[in-house]
Amino acid sequence: MVEEGYAAVSTRRVAKEVGVAPALVHYHFATTEDLLMALFRGLTEVSRAETIAALAGPDPLRALWDLNSDPAGTAIIHEFMALSNHRKEIRAEIAAYVEEMRVLQAEALAAAACPGDPGEGNEADEAGRELGMGLSVLVAGMARSLVMEGGMGITLGHVEAQKIIGLLMETVREKRATLS
Repeated sequence: MVEEGYAAVSTRRVAKEVGVAPALVHYHFATTEDLLMALFRGLTEVSRAETIAALAGPDPLRALWDLNSDPAGTAIIHEFMALSNHRKEIRAEIAAYVEEMRVLQAEALAAAACPGDPGEGNEADEAGRELGMGLSVLVAGMARSLVMEGGMGITLGHVEAQKIIGLLMETVREKRATLS
């Protein structure tokens, strides 16, 4: 899928690559869409566990950057995003997963940026949630964008963008240190 694109994936091709009869693949996956959905779900299980573990570390913002800067992960995400333009069920599955991960990321980033006990709906809590959500979108999106562009040979502005993200991370670390 990563090497030749999602359109090259078929149950027959998978059977050939794995060295089994096509009937065996069809036994487990009635359609190519079923196969792709199973692949996506398997990948998300691994990604979910890696994300939760990384966000529990001492610097969740850096961890989020590192997770989303992985070229292999970005390539498969890119293929699934392209596939989602043609397959509604996969689009819905991707959207649900991204929103689930974004909430997890935002909560971890909010807690890291604004440590302490959360109140009950006060303005500081809302500001922390907004900060966490904004950081989640900004950092993950920028990391994936740089990887995708780099894969095409586009690097203009990348050093500058990475410096800005570095400054943002340092600002969040400094704020956390003053609040702790």
